[in-house]
Amino acid sequence: MVGNEVLSDYQNQATWLLLLPAMANIHASLLNHGLADSIKVTTSLAMDVLSSSYPPSEGTFRSDIASPVLQPLLDFANRTGSFLFLDIYPFFAWSANPANVSLDYATLSLDHTTVEFEDAGLRYSNMLDAQLDAVLAAMDRLGFPGVNVVIGETGWPTKGDDNQPGTNVPNATLYNQQLVKKALADPPRGTPRRPGAFIPTYIFSLFNEDQKPGPTTERNWGLFYPNGTPVYPILLSNDAPVLSHISVPSQNNAPFPSPPPAPVAPVAAAQWCVVSPVAVAQLDQTTLQAALDYACGTGADCSLIEPGEPCYLPNTLLSHASYAFNSYWQKNKALGATCDFNGSALLTSSDPSIGDCVFDHM
Repeated sequence: MVGNEVLSDYQNQATWLLLLPAMANIHASLLNHGLADSIKVTTSLAMDVLSSSYPPSEGTFRSDIASPVLQPLLDFANRTGSFLFLDIYPFFAWSANPANVSLDYATLSLDHTTVEFEDAGLRYSNMLDAQLDAVLAAMDRLGFPGVNVVIGETGWPTKGDDNQPGTNVPNATLYNQQLVKKALADPPRGTPRRPGAFIPTYIFSLFNEDQKPGPTTERNWGLFYPNGTPVYPILLSNDAPVLSHISVPSQNNAPFPSPPPAPVAPVAAAQWCVVSPVAVAQLDQTTLQAALDYACGTGADCSLIEPGEPCYLPNTLLSHASYAFNSYWQKNKALGATCDFNGSALLTSSDPSIGDCVFDHM
């Protein structure tokens, strides 16, 4: 990987024309050592390389980089059998326009056979596909429709500032669990523009970057806290154990001295009961709705998930069920109630509260 989102850095535009020569130099070195077939040279692009992304068929690269940078770069990738790494975040597109973009569409939670909208004869059920296809359309416009692509970064933040809606554990769990399900589908689903194509996909990120500056979201994309405990549980394969059940290996037998541990914030002992990612991946909506109805009918305070109340939005079965499960469990745990709901729920140490919607803790 040569550079990271270099073409998004307007303060260093002089480096844009140096990107391809640097990649070509590394490729030449790999050729000299007989490694060019097994090691490919690439770079990563953010979605702001596009001047137009909607509808996907109108995807177009920015005029300042299309011909001078991206056309020869795509030619290089095509000739060398390399990939183009794309950093695609439906969260940013949704959070910029939540009133007009469905959260289900952004979080991949619609069934893949559902049609949210049609464009040029292609049918879209999620924003990730639409964004990726916009880049593929832009590549096609430059004459390179077949270059391989990789989703190098994608994810959903668990915390954000007041002006960053949708930043919570339930949404992050839903997005990333559905992402895994989509990426590992057999046979591969591809996108409407590349049906059946396997597209390697990487979740951003493994750890929360607690020292990173900027908005709160910048520090809260990880699957793990810096101390190694999971932010939320997730299944990373079709048959893997839930992430929260995986212990962090000891470093005592490391072959080299370990660096001093970085100071970490203490993990709160509080717990909340929310929808399990296993339920997201494996249970149908009817089963989850039945669990929600049970919670509301046996002691949970579900008045706050009614229309107009603080916990009504996001108006999704996942969010409403998480609130109801937690309300029921918090009220009844002293009496021996469990956070299970026939396999639909589990405990988390990350507060799922969203703005004015406060998940009780007792």
